[in-house]
Amino acid sequence: MEGLIIATNRLGNMLKWFKAWRNEIAENDIAIFIMHDSFNSIDTREIFNGIKNIAPELFKRFVFNHCDVVDSLQADSWIIPEKTSACKSYVVLKAWNAGCRKIFCLDDDCLPIKGLHTIPVHRLKLDMKMDNSVCVTIDKLRPRGMPYLPKVPVMLSHGLWNGIPDIDAITQVSGLPYYEIKEGIIPRGALFPFSGMNWACNREVMPLMYFGVQGPRWRVDRFDDIWCGFIAKKVMDHLRMAVWSGKPCINHVRASDVFVNLEKEAPGYRMNNEFYEFLFDLTIKGETPLECMKHVGEKIYAWGRKINGIGSYWEKYGEAIQIWASLFEKTI
Repeated sequence: MEGLIIATNRLGNMLKWFKAWRNEIAENDIAIFIMHDSFNSIDTREIFNGIKNIAPELFKRFVFNHCDVVDSLQADSWIIPEKTSACKSYVVLKAWNAGCRKIFCLDDDCLPIKGLHTIPVHRLKLDMKMDNSVCVTIDKLRPRGMPYLPKVPVMLSHGLWNGIPDIDAITQVSGLPYYEIKEGIIPRGALFPFSGMNWACNREVMPLMYFGVQGPRWRVDRFDDIWCGFIAKKVMDHLRMAVWSGKPCINHVRASDVFVNLEKEAPGYRMNNEFYEFLFDLTIKGETPLECMKHVGEKIYAWGRKINGIGSYWEKYGEAIQIWASLFEKTI
């Protein structure tokens, strides 16, 4: 089985999204895992019924909200935050528990581009093997001196966007210049700004796809996918796995407000630089993604206590990662 995960708190967006994607979902015989960012079971049921009315027997669908998080994780439910896209971690876990071989993720303001097929292209990327450790200086030809190295499996496919790019709020306020997407393997040793709105991964690396503690309770937001990507890429480099970035693209129509985004992002800019430098210099230990994730959580926890003290944000972030990793050792 393969799964498509999505987090939403907007019924109208969710139904519009489903109508746009229903044919591709049906053609690929894929299960959908929806995280409704709410404790309101009536609204969650409305989402489920709305989808059921559009296409009653197309595919398996699972709809969850924070009541399910509390029921299943109990004292550890705090690691799935509220009022933030970081809550999508929960449906990563549910797709894992359902036995999904691959998962695909799309935001509720991402729509298909006519004539393009997002899920099959992601699947194609995840079945590739590539060289990610040498920078190639020309296209199509092999330059002299290029070493013949073993290729490594692509485990994460990072899709991009047409329409409105996924940029930070400062750049949004400044205006949108013309841009072009870059396509190819992210070089080994380099971290990158991971956009969580259009991606796919193989089962082996699902334990790395944790979007952390973000949102109003934590007073930092919109860095959930960025920090998830930093960690995932660092671990995959250690394990000789590759990340593809570029196509497939989706049409990003953006539902969020730029000034709200600016307020959410402001506390995270300095934290983002600090975290990047910490991870860049970190030596990873472990032989599997799960072992490495535990190690990263331990290191972040210790680093957070050292620089900010007991109960600091980074200490709690490291603790959350360790709890998250432990969930992949049992079925919930």
